[in-house]
Amino acid sequence: SAKYGVLSVKPLGVLWGLYPDHYSPANTIMFDDLSRNFLMNPKSGLKIRPCRGMTNPENRAQDVELRGLTEYLRLIKEEPDLSALDHSEWERALRRAARRGDRDQQ
Repeated sequence: SAKYGVLSVKPLGVLWGLYPDHYSPANTIMFDDLSRNFLMNPKSGLKIRPCRGMTNPENRAQDVELRGLTEYLRLIKEEPDLSALDHSEWERALRRAARRGDRDQQ
């Protein structure tokens, strides 16, 4: 728009259109620290915390975001349609699953 200018987004629809036999909203999640990147496919976006200072090995050792995301993916791996989930609640879903003992113990 004239007010905001050009906005860069990540249109997953292009991927889904190119490879419809493999990818769709039902089996795709995009992780990003900028929610604006999900504008064209909001149900497929999962907002994560920014990754800063990862060139420092000490900082990498303290980062737990990817570990949590791994557990979330394990938790939802059998879901038939990932776009039906509220990915903004991923950490809460992990806590609920841990209380129930649902987590995949791989």
